[in-house]
Order: sequence, then C-alpha cells, then structure tokens
Amino acid sequence: MRHPGPALLLRLALIGGLVLSCGPLRAQAAGVDEAGYPPFLIGPGDILNITVYGEKDLPNTYLVDSTGAIDFPLIGDLHLAGLTQGKASEELAARYSQYQKDPQVTVLITETAQYTISVLGNVARPGKYRIRGLPNLLGAIAEAGGPLAHSSLNSTVLVRGETRSEILLGDYLSYTSSGLKPQPLLYPGDVIYVPPSPWPTIGEWGIVMGVITSALVVAASLRNH
Repeated sequence: MRHPGPALLLRLALIGGLVLSCGPLRAQAAGVDEAGYPPFLIGPGDILNITVYGEKDLPNTYLVDSTGAIDFPLIGDLHLAGLTQGKASEELAARYSQYQKDPQVTVLITETAQYTISVLGNVARPGKYRIRGLPNLLGAIAEAGGPLAHSSLNSTVLVRGETRSEILLGDYLSYTSSGLKPQPLLYPGDVIYVPPSPWPTIGEWGIVMGVITSALVVAASLRNH
C-alpha cells in the first residue's frame, strides 16, 4: 500500500478540522499582537447594508464608489471610506438627524473589495477570500480546499506588498511540547502561492525508469553486435 504524501496528509488534517480559520489555534505573528491588526474599514467597491430604524421606504443596499462615497437619500454624497462600520453609523446618524430626531442607524459591510486574501497555485479552490476575524496561514489554505497532491509544501510563498518570503508549511503541523507552532496572521492583500512539486510522482518515476531501462537494453544490444 502506498503511503500518502505530505500534501495529502496536510489536506486531510485541514479538512478534518485540525486547523480552524479564526478558531482557537490562531496565533500571533512574531512581534504583532491582535490589538495591532488592521481594523475593518469601509473602502471603494464595498457594498453596504444601511438601516435607519423606522424608515422602511429607504433603500438598504449601497455601493461605495471610487471616491469612497455613497449617495444617500436626502443627504446626497456621503464619504464613508476609511471609517469603521460603527463610525459610519454615527456619521450617517448625525447627518440624518435633521430629518429624524435621534435616528438609529446601522451600517454593515456585506461585501468587501479591500479585506481579502488570495490563495493561488496547487490548491483545490484557488481564488480570493474575504477576511473573517483574524485569519491565519493554515486557515486560509483550508478555506481554499487544501493543497492538492504533489504540492511543494516547503516552497510555499507569501507575498505581502513588495515582500516575498518562503514558508515551510509542514512545520506548522508538527507538534512541540507547547503544541502547534504559532502561525503568522495574514493581512489584507496577502497572497499565498502553493507551487506544484517539481519532482515526478511514483508513477512518473516508473515510466522514466522504464524508458531508461529500455535505452540501456538497446545500447547493450548494439554493443554486442
């Protein structure tokens, strides 16, 4: 029976729940605490759900345009980019107070164009994923379905801005006396790339060895003649 490769073992561990995105296994990156993680801010391209209590006729869905503003009834252009959901609620309530006494306003980001992480390469579902909570390395790869067979786990690349670094994924599944090795937190815009392994599979090695053996047999036959 052929033993599973490291990529398959990692994928089984991820799917089996060993690593949960934003769960208790999340850990801090070196020198970074959770309090210093970038806050969830509104940005261009985001879709907002806005509710003003008691105003049933107002639309609820708004697209933040390229300038960072929305067009809200009665108020007009309202710049919300760079604000948290709570601060945006306060800003809109203050502006709407001329039409309703002490309005209760809720602003929620339902789709974000800013707070995403991309997982690419030899994974089951490569693509862009929205950040939820404090995402860690293995949690992001798990959300992308885990690595496929014949992945080069120890050549995984993390791109953050203009910085590129290699990551040894296998190290994060190794238990120590204190548990799993702490994982780095991922940040908005991070890109993870899991490359395919450059080495042939066992089946491919069989084909290669068969070709080599045949060539040696032919060469020996020619020498004997």
